[in-house]
Amino acid sequence: MKAARRARMRLLVISGETPAPIGNSYLRRKDLGPDRLATAAAAAALHRPVIAVNFGTATTIDAVSADGRFLGGAICPGIGMALEALARATALLPGVAPRRPSGAIGRDTRSCLRAGTYFGEIGQVNEIVKRQRAMLGNAPVVLTGGHARLVARDMTGRASVRPRLTLEGIRLIWLHNRKGGARRSALSA
Repeated sequence: MKAARRARMRLLVISGETPAPIGNSYLRRKDLGPDRLATAAAAAALHRPVIAVNFGTATTIDAVSADGRFLGGAICPGIGMALEALARATALLPGVAPRRPSGAIGRDTRSCLRAGTYFGEIGQVNEIVKRQRAMLGNAPVVLTGGHARLVARDMTGRASVRPRLTLEGIRLIWLHNRKGGARRSALSA
């Protein structure tokens, strides 16, 4: 907050409780990560209903309803985190950089690690998206995060990649709060 005083600016610190341009049905809003809220807000600006998948340190798969409410979702280890955990928690498995494997059958330890983590990630995300779609209808899927472009071609069904989706959401939340939408949103939440 010192920086805000020096620059004579008001800062908006986003949390799961921050008013946003979408409704919020998360049970414990204080536990909702600001990145998930921002990503969902930006995805909802594109489509409703929508499923937003963020391939970062953790992979999050979050749903927004047709009426524009953040419903929640799923959190899984990201590809990089899974590879790091295997290298750290086992005696003989080496550290491997995330990369698309040449196939699902690895022929050495490194290619086996890549095949398992990469296709395992794709499988779990596709399954969660399928189950969320069963609840939402045939919602579009928007991908973002550091590994979004890497995995996009292997996703089941059509998914668009928006590398700056979370940043777009931060901007939308800031605009929403700056223009007084926060008071309206708080009343309707």
